[in-house]
Amino acid sequence: MITGKTLRDAIISGANNIANQRTRVDELNVFPVPDGDTGTNMSMTIGAALSELNAMPDTCTVAEASKSAASAMLRGARGNSGVITSLLFRGFSKALAGKTDAEAADLAKALQMGVEAAYKAVMKPTEGTILTVTRLAAEAAVAAETDDVPQLWATVCEAGQKALEDTPNLLPVLKKAGVVDAGGQGIMLVFEGMKQVFDGGEIVAGAEVAAKPKLDSSAAGKGVFADDLMKVEDIKNGYCTQFLVHKDPGASVTRLRAFLESNGDSVVVIEDDDVANCHVHTADPGMMLSEAIKYGYLTNFKIENMHEQFLARQKQAKGLEKQAEAEEKAAETGAKEYLPFPALLGGILAQQEADPAPAQFLIPQTQGAEADGQYARVIRAVLDRRKEQNAQLISPMLETLPEMAQNCDALFRALLAGDILYAAPADKRADISAQWDALPGWEQLHTAAREIGALPAKGRRIAAVGTPLCLTELDSGVLSTLEAEGSQLLRAPLSEALWFLWKDNMDANKPCAKWLEQMAQEMQTIGAELGAHSTFAQDTAALFETADTILPHFAGGNGRYRYAKAVELSGRADAVLTLAPRYENAATILDMRGLHDACRAPLFQISLDNDWDETAWSRLRSFLYYC
Repeated sequence: MITGKTLRDAIISGANNIANQRTRVDELNVFPVPDGDTGTNMSMTIGAALSELNAMPDTCTVAEASKSAASAMLRGARGNSGVITSLLFRGFSKALAGKTDAEAADLAKALQMGVEAAYKAVMKPTEGTILTVTRLAAEAAVAAETDDVPQLWATVCEAGQKALEDTPNLLPVLKKAGVVDAGGQGIMLVFEGMKQVFDGGEIVAGAEVAAKPKLDSSAAGKGVFADDLMKVEDIKNGYCTQFLVHKDPGASVTRLRAFLESNGDSVVVIEDDDVANCHVHTADPGMMLSEAIKYGYLTNFKIENMHEQFLARQKQAKGLEKQAEAEEKAAETGAKEYLPFPALLGGILAQQEADPAPAQFLIPQTQGAEADGQYARVIRAVLDRRKEQNAQLISPMLETLPEMAQNCDALFRALLAGDILYAAPADKRADISAQWDALPGWEQLHTAAREIGALPAKGRRIAAVGTPLCLTELDSGVLSTLEAEGSQLLRAPLSEALWFLWKDNMDANKPCAKWLEQMAQEMQTIGAELGAHSTFAQDTAALFETADTILPHFAGGNGRYRYAKAVELSGRADAVLTLAPRYENAATILDMRGLHDACRAPLFQISLDNDWDETAWSRLRSFLYYC
C-alpha cells in the first residue's frame, strides 16, 4: 500500500528523471516527424504538475495527488507524446478517485485505465510507440499476482523495458534509424523515477539540470540526426499546432476532434469538464483555430514550423558529425589546443582516410597570429608519423596573397561568389549556385546579386563578425540555426575582410594596387545590387578611420577589420554577434578596446570551443529576446 505522499513524491521523481535526460530522448525522436522535441515535450508536460505537487502537504490522499497531477498535465501537455503522457496520469486520477491510500491492484487498474484512454484519444494508434510500451506494461501489471507495490512496479518497468527494446521490430523507421521509440523511452524514464520512490528511495534530484546538456557525438547518424530518414518535402502537414479550448457551457468537442482528424494528422484530444487540450499536425493552423473558437475561448497556443525544425536538426547533424570526427582525432594532439588547429587536423585526417589519393590542402597563415603559422608544420609532422605522404600542405601568408596569386581575378571571383551566396536567403542558395559554372563569371555574379536584391528581406537582422572559420565551419551550427528560425544573418564578407588586410599591407602589395582599387569598386557595385541583403560597406574609408582611431598598430587576427566591421554593421542590424575561438587574444583585445560600447546595436560574444550546448543557447536566446 502507498500513501498520497508516496504517490506525490513518485510523480515528482519521475518528472525530474525525464527532465535530467530529455536531450537523450530528443535525440531518439524520428516518429512521426524527426523534429527532435519528444523528450522536451514530455518533460514540460509532467513538469507542469511539479509546482502543485510540491505545494501539497504530506497528509494528502492518493486521490488528491493524482487529481492535482492529472489536471496540471492536461493544461500543460505539449506535443503528441506529452498529451499521451497526460492521459496516462488521467487514468490514475480516475482509478484512484475517492481513495486515501492505494493497493498494488489499484495502481495496476490505474495504469490500465490510462492506456485505454490513450488509445481512444489517438486517431490512428501506431504500434511500436509509447502506446505499445505502456499497454504491455499495464497488461503485465494486471496479470501480476502480487499485493506488493514495489514488486508490482518492478514488473511494470521490466515489461515496459522489454516492450521498448522491441519497438524497432514493430516500426521500421526506428530500425532504420538505429533507435528505440522516443516516447516509449520517455515514459520508461518516468516509470523508473517513480520506481525509486516506490522502492523506498529518495526523489530523483532535478534542480541542477535546468538546461539540456551538450549533445553526445555518439548520436551522430542515429535517431533524429540520421540524414536519410525523411526529406523536408515529405512533411505534408508542416505545422505542429496545439491549444487549450476553455469550453462554453454544455459544449462537447467531439465534432471539433472530427474536424481536426479530417484536416490534419497526429490528432490527440483530451478533455475534462472545463477544458480540452488539442494537438494536430496541419497545413493550415488558422483553419484549426477558427473552428476551435466555436467551442470556447482559446489559450496556450503553440504553433511550430516542423519544416524549419527538421532543417535545423539536419544542420545540427552535420555539426555532430564534425564533433565526432574531431573527438576521434583528439589522440593526435596532446593538450588543450586553440579550436582551429584540431579542426584542421581532424578534417585533413578524415579526408585522407576517406580518399587517400594525392590532395592539396590550403592552410593560410597570418602575421601577428599566436599559432597559426605553426599549424602546417605540426600537421605535416602528424601526417609523416602516420606515413601519409599524399597530402600536400600549402601555407601562404594571407597578407601578401595577391602578389603570389597567379590569377587575381579568379581569386576575387571565388571570394565574391561565397559572399553573394551567404547574402542570399538560405533556401535560395542551392538554386543560385546550381546556375553557376565551377567558377562563376562576372555576369553570373552580378545577375545573382540582382536576383537576391529583388527578394524581400525578412526577419530579425543579426550581424555576424569574426574569424572566417568561425563564421562558417566552426560555429557549431549557431548561425544556420538562427537562419532556419527566420533571422536574416549579415555575415561580414570574406572578400572585404581580405581586401582590408591587403590594403593594410599595401607596402607589400604595391604591384597589385590597381587591382585592389578595382576590387573595391566591384564590392560596392555588388553591394548596391544586393540591396537590403548586402553586408558590404558602402564607405570603406570609414572602416579604416574607425580602425585607425581604435587600433592603429595591431596585426593579430585581422582585428582592425573585425572591430571596424562590427561597428559598421551595428548601424543596420538589430543585434551583433562576434565569433572567435576561445582563448583568442585578438577577441580579448577587441573587447578591451570597448567594442561593446562602440556598437550601435547590442553585442553578444560567442567563444567557440566545440562545446556549444543548451546552456549557451539559453544565454543567446535571452540576449536576442531583449534585442
